Amino acid sequence: MPPVLKKWATLIRLTYRRGMANGPFSIVVTTDHPKPTMIGHSDRKKLRPLIAALSEDESTFYLGSELNPIHTVDETKEYWQPDPGKPVIATLDEPLVRGTEKIMEGLSII
Repeated sequence: MPPVLKKWATLIRLTYRRGMANGPFSIVVTTDHPKPTMIGHSDRKKLRPLIAALSEDESTFYLGSELNPIHTVDETKEYWQPDPGKPVIATLDEPLVRGTEKIMEGLSII
């Protein structure tokens, strides 16, 4: 991890220590402000499953705890398990983000 990103992560962890989720979890959050976005996140030890999938035409993004329900809706062949502790972010009209490295690029600590 680059030193700047490591410093950011450390400061965020220290500031929001009480807000950290420890233990097994998988979370899916959606919002429509300012544009439709879906975020999936699982614990750092991968104790709870999270499966991400993208439709064949890349127009639909799926998140679930199992692959079977996703295949009930769409027989997609492009699916993966996100890296433990790293979010998957899908935003309308923007490329899919796997992890936070690209989001944090270019930030500086004052």
